Amino acid sequence: MAAWVFLALAFAPLAQEEAPALTVVWHDSTKQFPTAGLSRLADEVEALFRENGLSVTFRAASENENLRLIPEPRVNVIVVPENGRFGVPPHTMAAAHGERGEKFGIFIFYPGVRRTLGHLDGRSSPRQLAELSRALARVVAHEVIHVLAPEGGHAASGLMSRSLTREELLADAIDLDGPSLERAASAMKEWGRAAGSSKFPIPAAPLRSIFRPEVQPPWPFVR
Repeated sequence: MAAWVFLALAFAPLAQEEAPALTVVWHDSTKQFPTAGLSRLADEVEALFRENGLSVTFRAASENENLRLIPEPRVNVIVVPENGRFGVPPHTMAAAHGERGEKFGIFIFYPGVRRTLGHLDGRSSPRQLAELSRALARVVAHEVIHVLAPEGGHAASGLMSRSLTREELLADAIDLDGPSLERAASAMKEWGRAAGSSKFPIPAAPLRSIFRPEVQPPWPFVR
């Protein structure tokens, strides 16, 4: 019996290598997004990736926390109150800068997200908070995929399309196209293997374009 068990194990197909958990670090020093919505935002981010077979952990950074001390693989998401100094169109919701690891940042232009949703009065009612959580999760996920696979560009539709409307940001589900998913999963595995050295191999088409406007809703962007 032992011999049969040994042979069965010896010739069993090897399990597929799983992509390691990626930490998405949310840093909102100006407290733009209400802290009451952080739990829901975390659930939305993690669920979106989980539904696509990727393991992502959302973490809200504490005040004055050194983001560089958080182990890789990780992506830092910085919330900023305006985008004027970034040289992007006023309706831009997010942009990416630098390279992966500690020199990389995703910047969320919070007012742009609110305008896209039609939240113009500055309040955050329970309904608005729920909408913001889902919309922000999708904007963050869009940029995280760009961080992982910058060579992939945009897709014709779904999460990775160049423009995301209010309807797409709030829909019950949003598709992540197969090529983008495959590139992201492959990059996560590679980054996980290199995490100890903090050196993640950059693809042939690196993300070096300073600030690139991303997730631009088409005009008009407020209903």
